[in-house]
Amino acid sequence: MFDKIGGLGASEVHKLFTGQGIKSKTAQTLCYEKALEIITGVKKNITTAPMTHGILNEFTAFEQCVLPKYPQSELQSSNSVLIADGLWATPDVRFENNVIDIKCPYTHYSYYQQIKKLNKNYQIQVNTQMLATGSDKGQLCYFLTAPINENGYKEEYETPLEDRTTFIEVPKIDDFESKLLQRFEDFKELRDSIIEDLHYSIDVDDYKFDILNKDKKVTKFKDKSNLSKWGGQIVKHRNDYYVIE
Repeated sequence: MFDKIGGLGASEVHKLFTGQGIKSKTAQTLCYEKALEIITGVKKNITTAPMTHGILNEFTAFEQCVLPKYPQSELQSSNSVLIADGLWATPDVRFENNVIDIKCPYTHYSYYQQIKKLNKNYQIQVNTQMLATGSDKGQLCYFLTAPINENGYKEEYETPLEDRTTFIEVPKIDDFESKLLQRFEDFKELRDSIIEDLHYSIDVDDYKFDILNKDKKVTKFKDKSNLSKWGGQIVKHRNDYYVIE
């Protein structure tokens, strides 16, 4: 397994595909977070309730929904495929020339909202998985399943399984490989610039930080709209970074 610290997986790639590209606040924040991973040597893992629900129900979705439809398919969600150094994809399911990403909404409302309109972020995620595996086809499998309650018990919805399962074909994005690789290069350039600027920041104690706040404009570095122009103006106080103006 390759080192993932400071890199991007397919589920994060969409943050580079906003209208502003690397200039968007979403992309800038992503670069900052990945810079911190490299500086600290610790990969940031965000776990939300929907993510936990998806992990807990992934195998059930595969066994009950995917496998009956595609008997030749294999669940491979623990196997990441490298696209470029620091860029990878981890498809849930692979078979022949196809990839499938499993989504497990846990409310009827969210399920129907998601199957009515293709989520752009998911389209980019699956296109990244298709690129990584050399697949021509990609799908999303939506599996509506009840959450585990506070007592650790799960009472499945009365809705029949066939009405809680939907497969959606994901269209290929034109010229996706070149678009992705260019945006990834932009990402690395900004991420590495941030690393350099933070490396040369000045570590200040409480006393000095109090003086700076009284005499100067002090802003959290991560809150700046553009993170590429603050070299020499950054201080570090109690493990956080600030711009001094």
